[in-house]
Amino acid sequence: MTILISIPSYRKVELDTEKSHTVYCIGVNTATQSYHLEKRYSEFEALHKKLKKKRSDLPHFPSKSVLKWNPKVLETRRTVLEAYLQVDVVSGSEIPRSLLSFLNLPNIDSTQNMMPNLNNSSYNSAE
Repeated sequence: MTILISIPSYRKVELDTEKSHTVYCIGVNTATQSYHLEKRYSEFEALHKKLKKKRSDLPHFPSKSVLKWNPKVLETRRTVLEAYLQVDVVSGSEIPRSLLSFLNLPNIDSTQNMMPNLNNSSYNSAE
């Protein structure tokens, strides 16, 4: 089974006048399901910490930024986070359980292929 993954966009979530954050819209497609989920940067950071315990060859992880609402910063972070998720999608490699859990796919066999989906445009980038 192939799993397609992409982060086509992000959006700003305003909780009240003083609190807001960005969520990254993740598209996940398998042979039996297709869905979207949203994750905050802090959730990506937690995933990174889990993966780092088991692997030393992880790709660059984007750092926090004081310019967190700058569209260029957000777009760069989106593309880097997408590439980060796709590092473990090499055909034939085992997908880490923590990544499957992050994607809400805990029952998928971790030895299945996972391929990037760069053409998913279900969301549009927004500030």
